[in-house]
Amino acid sequence: MAGIGFELRKYLDDDSFTGTLKAYGFAGLISAGPWVLSILGVMLIGIVAISQKVGGQQVEQFTTSVTWIMGTSLILSGVLQLVFTRFIADRLFEGKDHLINPNLFGALLLTTVVSGGLALAAMATLFEESLANELLCSFCHLIEYLDSGDLCGRPEKI
Repeated sequence: MAGIGFELRKYLDDDSFTGTLKAYGFAGLISAGPWVLSILGVMLIGIVAISQKVGGQQVEQFTTSVTWIMGTSLILSGVLQLVFTRFIADRLFEGKDHLINPNLFGALLLTTVVSGGLALAAMATLFEESLANELLCSFCHLIEYLDSGDLCGRPEKI
């Protein structure tokens, strides 16, 4: 992530409106790109399902489930993301790279257990779907968290 900051700073050093616009545009794409692509993917699935004459209630149920899964995974990962990113930056600056992986795995384990517990509790109390559908949504929640809620911005040194 530090390399991205240096590249953005080059655009800002241009000291022009277009340089500033480029820097903010790239920063927006970097931070929101995966989220926007996920939303576009869900919309595309909905459009394809409607064009294939799949039941409207099934499509609505699917898109609602995916939207809630993505939202809760972003909230749960956001709790730890800022703090952990700062921790990694400090350890890299100190030259203590060996401390990053154990803390990363601990943070991932902690949030996976919390996320899985919340998903199973919601499944058991809030929904009246089939057990297979509830388990599928719970596992999708965990997978979405692990995929999009990366705690450290995927640093190159890990």
